[in-house]
Amino acid sequence: MLSHIKYYTDNVISKSDNLPIVLKVENEKVITYAHNVRFETSDELEIKDFYGKETVIGFNPYFLLDALKIADVDNISIKGVNSKSPIMIEGENAKYSFLVLPVNIADTKMNEYLERVNAA
Repeated sequence: MLSHIKYYTDNVISKSDNLPIVLKVENEKVITYAHNVRFETSDELEIKDFYGKETVIGFNPYFLLDALKIADVDNISIKGVNSKSPIMIEGENAKYSFLVLPVNIADTKMNEYLERVNAA
């Protein structure tokens, strides 16, 4: 996941864009989506254990990048309740824990992001 977020922050999103990275979490995968005025990109990541229901959540990509760079492990655990609640990111050995707050995406924008994610 670190490489995906790093790619987005290096090539897709600039700090001045203020655009979120959107994660669509399903049974066995996470679909990541980001866009700017030049292009859009989406990737699919497999997840090991998933409990709960499908959700879509947006984040400031720089906050996610900071947490993942500091954790610096191969496997992380991400726990969250819903698309409006923060997530907890923990490394394999639980040496570090990070609380990352989501970006509030208006319902009209959420529908637009869902259409783009599903089309990708």
